[in-house]
Amino acid sequence: TTTTTAATTTTLADPNTDPHVFVVQVIAADSRHPFSFLGAPQVFAIRSQTEPIYNATYAVQPQGEWVPGGLLRLTRGVTYYFQGDNLPANFPLVITSDAMGGSQSTVYPYGVSPAIAITGNMQVAFDTSNVPRDTPSHVEQIYYQSATEFGMGSQITVVDPVGTTTSAMTTATTTTSTTTTTTT
Repeated sequence: TTTTTAATTTTLADPNTDPHVFVVQVIAADSRHPFSFLGAPQVFAIRSQTEPIYNATYAVQPQGEWVPGGLLRLTRGVTYYFQGDNLPANFPLVITSDAMGGSQSTVYPYGVSPAIAITGNMQVAFDTSNVPRDTPSHVEQIYYQSATEFGMGSQITVVDPVGTTTSAMTTATTTTSTTTTTTT
């Protein structure tokens, strides 16, 4: 799918064929959502054809199924896409550091492009290589939430790739000097 707006052309990831795409829609709240205790009448449900999504008890859900408030585990260094599925204007989706969402939520400042809340069928890219390593475990908590209502979304956990440690992510430089003396 290609969208052209004011001389800017953006090619969107296809949620049916491209990897790393999450589609989000608004559904009636039910007890499967991790924040159901807050009593929000509507919540975000999320699905992906290629990525694992976890429910509130951390069980992996079948690919392609809608999961209310699905928990996401993303790998650092990969770009993921979040696409609205007819998201209403009064429930814009935002990638944020605010765990609960709501009117005080701002767009996460690292790797979200464009840096906006999305509605309708808009799509936003999230490049996880820009997520800082702020904790000793290098596991970062970010959220997809509504920019207007509390508790509609859920948690995004960003982790280092499997088999990667902090020392493996750092390149060491060794300098060796050699002196050659020539006698005649």
